[in-house]
Amino acid sequence: MRTDELILSAAREWAGAHPRGRRAADMIGEFSAPVISAAYSFVCAYVIWFDTGGVVGYLAAPLICYTLCFALRRIVGRKRPGDPPGGKRGASFPSNHAAMSATVAVVMGAAHPVFGIVMGIASALTGVSRVLAGKHWPGDVAAGWIIGVGIGVAALAFIGG
Repeated sequence: MRTDELILSAAREWAGAHPRGRRAADMIGEFSAPVISAAYSFVCAYVIWFDTGGVVGYLAAPLICYTLCFALRRIVGRKRPGDPPGGKRGASFPSNHAAMSATVAVVMGAAHPVFGIVMGIASALTGVSRVLAGKHWPGDVAAGWIIGVGIGVAALAFIGG
């Protein structure tokens, strides 16, 4: 059995034994994207208001991250956990939630360290919730985090932060 399958099996077992935890994971997964987007909008406004520079980099980082994840999903074509063999529910690799939240955490940390810490915690919760909810394989989330951090660091290099 692959490591992904072992971890997912343990997560499903835990979720089965803890229905409230599973519901919480579902809620975190569903609400994390709009909350992270709102927080990121706040940071972009902060950057503009205090003229900290690099507005283009701040705005481009999530767009680049989303585009890369979209392309990788098309290329890799990995099915989500529980998808039937011919199912078309959606591609799983990499986790866009994990990638975007990691990108936002890195770039927000450059705007203000507290923002980065809070968003880093949100990114971790988002990734774990995607596995517990059965939406992604653990490797999808790990790849998303790696991609997100990489894009965040590249954006900071562009921004000069």
